[in-house]
Amino acid sequence: MEELRQCRLQQRNISATVDKLTLCLPVLEMYSKLREQMKSKRHYPALKTLEHLEQTFLPQVSHYRFCQAMVATIPRLREDIRERSMADLKDFLESIRKHSERIGETAVRQLPLEFYPEF
Repeated sequence: MEELRQCRLQQRNISATVDKLTLCLPVLEMYSKLREQMKSKRHYPALKTLEHLEQTFLPQVSHYRFCQAMVATIPRLREDIRERSMADLKDFLESIRKHSERIGETAVRQLPLEFYPEF
């Protein structure tokens, strides 16, 4: 009889553990997705994922330590995304500035051909 009680207790513990893990798994998957988006320089989707994680998933499991650690890193992640996107924007603008002279020359050469095809 004691063995049966122990088995049922273990079964309840296992069931409770599976339920808790099922609740935590989407949070970990979303965090992994966020990190992947940041690594691949997809800044806007990363911000949307971070917002979704913060508003939807983290409140469901806020009593776990790993979740509290994630919540603590959200401001740093948001700042990191901002800095990376600004760096990418500056690189893009610098590239345009570097190539703008050549683009302008090509445009000026093409202009007479469009308006005066006999040239």
